[in-house]
This record gives sequence, structure tokens and C-alpha cells, in this order.
Amino acid sequence: STVTFLLEREEEFPGVVIVAQPVRTYLYGGLASHLLGHLGEVNQAELTLSSGYGIELGDLVGKMGVEKVCNRYLQGEKGGKQIEVDET
Repeated sequence: STVTFLLEREEEFPGVVIVAQPVRTYLYGGLASHLLGHLGEVNQAELTLSSGYGIELGDLVGKMGVEKVCNRYLQGEKGGKQIEVDET
């Protein structure tokens, strides 16, 4: 993949940074989207209501439908992994 190619040749691309961006995907695309809802950036009011759930300014949260009602279960956990890649 392109990511693997770039990671194996980091020194050749000093300005390139790979950042994982989790996204929610839906089996049937837009089907029932009015029920599932959508995501958007958290606002100050939502941030206040969601204190204790690990949500920070700039995070994506459920704005409508199932996405909003079940956001705390769907959002996952913050963190990451650093993986060292060897060309061999």
C-alpha cells in the first residue's frame, strides 16, 4: 500500500507524516441515514454535557439519530500505536 511504501522510506520523505483517521462506515451506505444520523465537530454545549466521556474540543460526535444516542459506545478510545517498519 502507499502507507507501507512511505513508512519504509521515511528518510526520503522527511515532511510526510502518516496520521490514522478513524471513520465510521455503514454496510448499506446512505440507507436509513435519517435514522442513523451523522457526525459533526463537538460544540461547547455538547462538551459540557459530555464531561467524563473523554470528549475534547475538535472531536467528532454523533449529532443526530443513533449516532447521537449511542455516541459514547461508538466513539472508541483515544490513543495510538507506534509501529516500527523494517524494509527486509
